[in-house]
Amino acid sequence: MFMTLLFYVLPIIARKICQSFRCTSYDMGDEDPLSLLIADVSIDCQTDEYWAMFFFACLMVLVYPIGTPMCLLFMLFKHRKRLNPPMPDDLNEVELHLHMKKVAEDRREDEVLKADPISVFAFMYKPWFWGFEVYDMAKRLMLTCGVVVLCRTLAQTILYVLFVACVTLVVEREAQAYLNDFISAFAYSCGWQILLFILYLLLLDANMTGGRQAIAIACVLVLTNLALLSIVFIDVGIVTKKRHIQEHRLEERHRAESRLTPLDEQEEEERSGSASGVEMQALYGTRESMETQGVHENPIHRMSRKPMATTSATVEAAEDAAPGPALEKLEVVTDAAEAPNSDSPWIEVVDDQGRPYYHNTKTNTTSWEKPAGMEEGA
Repeated sequence: MFMTLLFYVLPIIARKICQSFRCTSYDMGDEDPLSLLIADVSIDCQTDEYWAMFFFACLMVLVYPIGTPMCLLFMLFKHRKRLNPPMPDDLNEVELHLHMKKVAEDRREDEVLKADPISVFAFMYKPWFWGFEVYDMAKRLMLTCGVVVLCRTLAQTILYVLFVACVTLVVEREAQAYLNDFISAFAYSCGWQILLFILYLLLLDANMTGGRQAIAIACVLVLTNLALLSIVFIDVGIVTKKRHIQEHRLEERHRAESRLTPLDEQEEEERSGSASGVEMQALYGTRESMETQGVHENPIHRMSRKPMATTSATVEAAEDAAPGPALEKLEVVTDAAEAPNSDSPWIEVVDDQGRPYYHNTKTNTTSWEKPAGMEEGA
């Protein structure tokens, strides 16, 4: 609560402190010029009272204009890993926005962050802009204290504020640090209003306008601000609506994928295996030419292209199919794949559907039927 209150009153306090350094001279005729403190004209800048005020103001500068933003940065820096957790690199725009929403919800439920109320200052910003509140505080101090400390004339004040307004306008536009797109649009519009106001002051300072003309220009600026606000918010509304539609579609797709049953996954694997068999035939030609070139098709791929009917002809065709040598695509699901006879090159292997077949480690051939050599050695 104290930090929130200090956030609002800090520019006023800091400006009052910085005014303690400014003195103005008054011509006293034949006497020496009289130098009085601008913040309090009852204090002569040549007296010990002023120097006491000066050193006290220096101390308060370390406490408020400098100390408060640095203290906020330090307190937020302790929780930077919780405020900005690791993020995957391969996210598109929609997935990134969904990730930010999830991080925002997790931050509000984090017990450590709840125990430290200062972390509330980072909740309205995107995860990687957890310290953006410090920048916002520094911007307001530059537009209040900086004018008092650095500018002595009206021309210097206008040029300084114009420079700060342009820089902060670009930062607000490029960063878009707020989680809520409408707040980012509002901050961007405020930057434009400051810039237009400074341009209006330039016209007045150059005596290029006055009287009814100045009033007319002021009315045009008001209408321009309203039009600018409308354009910015309408554009943000359209972009936000499109993003919500894309997020809804992405969530529906994720829910549909999570509802896949094991049977659906098995059918997907069979379709993948069938596609692999077709690719081999496309590469080597027909099945006869594949066998001529010494390329045996995986029996799983061969059987997946046939309808799984329960006729005896289908079963016999599946049993007669010669298993292929593509052993890297078959997962051994048993630890008993050992050769019963150490002198025999044949070993028993089980495919991913639980069917045993036999592989010759010397000739790299396979067979559905148990070889005679294994039977003799058993």
